[in-house]
Amino acid sequence: MPPNSQVLPTEFPPAIRDLIAAPTRWANVAPAVTTSDPLVEAQYMTGENGDIVVLINWRKDPIDQLTIRFPGRSDITQVRSHHAAGHFKGHLHEQKRGLLAVQHDDAVPYVETRLEVIDFLLVD
Repeated sequence: MPPNSQVLPTEFPPAIRDLIAAPTRWANVAPAVTTSDPLVEAQYMTGENGDIVVLINWRKDPIDQLTIRFPGRSDITQVRSHHAAGHFKGHLHEQKRGLLAVQHDDAVPYVETRLEVIDFLLVD
């Protein structure tokens, strides 16, 4: 554990992280989104205006190449990154930039991006 509550614990051994996540595996709960880095929090949210993924990097440094996978969602055709779109006005749906290349690995769609601290991905 870190020396005080002001320091985020980032050194959990993989075995302990695995134990914490075990109940969801035992219940056969599959995550809607996964990332290639265990210190990236990914929240998949759906709403009437579309689906978004909120990414939060808990590392001290940016992650140059983060892979975000969407298991169980073979229908994904577009993913837009708020960060990659840069400064814009209007709605992210209306932007012609910020598109991440959707690739597939064993029919599982995924995208790759750089993550500094936080990003929002619009999923279509």
